[in-house]
Amino acid sequence: MTGSDVQVLVLHEDEVLGERFVKWLAREGYSVEAVENVEEALRSIEEIRVDILLCGGRVHGTPFAQILDSVRSADEDITTILIADAGPAKSTAKGTKSAAYDTVEASVKSGQLLPVLARAAERCRLLRENRRFQRELGSRYGPESLLGSSPAIQRVTRLARRVASTATPVLLSGKPGTGKEHMARIIHTNSPRSAGPFIPLDCGVIPKESQEAELFGQEEEGDILRRGIFLEADGGTLFLDEIESISSEVQVKLLKVLDRGRFTPAGSTRSRPIDLRLIAATDANLAKASREGRFLADLYRRLSAVRIVLPPLNKRPGDIPILVRHFLARHAAANNRDLPRISHAAMKALQAYNWPGNVRELERFIERTMVMFEGNLIRPEDLSPFDIPADSGDEGEPVPGDSEQLKEAKKRIRDQAIAEVEKAFLLRALNAHGWNITRAARAVKMQRSNFQAMMGKYNLKRGG
Repeated sequence: MTGSDVQVLVLHEDEVLGERFVKWLAREGYSVEAVENVEEALRSIEEIRVDILLCGGRVHGTPFAQILDSVRSADEDITTILIADAGPAKSTAKGTKSAAYDTVEASVKSGQLLPVLARAAERCRLLRENRRFQRELGSRYGPESLLGSSPAIQRVTRLARRVASTATPVLLSGKPGTGKEHMARIIHTNSPRSAGPFIPLDCGVIPKESQEAELFGQEEEGDILRRGIFLEADGGTLFLDEIESISSEVQVKLLKVLDRGRFTPAGSTRSRPIDLRLIAATDANLAKASREGRFLADLYRRLSAVRIVLPPLNKRPGDIPILVRHFLARHAAANNRDLPRISHAAMKALQAYNWPGNVRELERFIERTMVMFEGNLIRPEDLSPFDIPADSGDEGEPVPGDSEQLKEAKKRIRDQAIAEVEKAFLLRALNAHGWNITRAARAVKMQRSNFQAMMGKYNLKRGG
């Protein structure tokens, strides 16, 4: 914010002091006015957007804390600076100082006041920007909370709105980290079942021999040994991630549940009614798996009646700025820090990166940056190298502490291995043909455009 963009209100019962402050600030380009009582101040706040309030410790008998409550009720984003009087009144104001953004002496000189105003103006800008983004993003699990304005994410948002009100099964497809569970929660939260439970289950971490009991429960001679996930999700939504990992036997039982609305616990002969919505997710090619007999074709058709494909982050780089600012705001609040700005060059660097781990990787990067960063403007040099792990020692992959970390570790290792093979494949072809892309692509039986796109994915350049 420049001075001309900032509206300052001076509230003090000393008319001379108010006029002095107005003169100083107007000279520096601030829009400023002075009032002498609380009623006038609140009226001004209603009529104009006040950014900064310079306020006396007591105005015609009204204490600062009471004034602050009234001001924040009118506009919670106003940044308040306490004007502390000298002498006995000063000690009275001490207890209120912590409630103000900053404090100045009534006898302050112009050169001392202006730096305080500049810091307050910057804080005000950050607060208002944060509020604006919160309005744009909507509630955490509203349809708009997918965060982005690209055509790809807007198509996904519109589809989420349409399917939320139905009971139809949904299949979510997308690379790891694209937000499949977040999408499932959005659909649940905006559905008629929102008051019921949302139960997520990662099928990939459950041994195949335990899957039937884990999903449908287990009984022995009429006694319930395990309730099962289906009963836990009754009346709500069941989210099955890595659906491609379930056994063929469980696939058959799952299809029967979808067709009949009833399930039978393991070890029992008595079926039970169930009322839930199933959302499945995968990063595998289930259509191909069903054609090859590795996934039950009828179940695939049943699940994919509504299929939502979540785009990878590198296909929507225009959404990165809004995601970055959202994650900065989230982690600034979580760490009780002021919201920093990010330079244009730093944002361009983030947009240029491939983000193989997608939105999840971006958020964790921003979280790490917020922990390590000191200051109020993030520059390119504040961003740790994207392709170098934070811990480059010889300790290897850290041992996962729970099933979620295990899942992420497996996907991370797989992605890293694929990247290494693809880069080696490209470099071998390029080196064998003198970096002639057309001949290299022809030699490995790839279209030139696809070969070049893979080079771009890893930023491979001759001599680079």
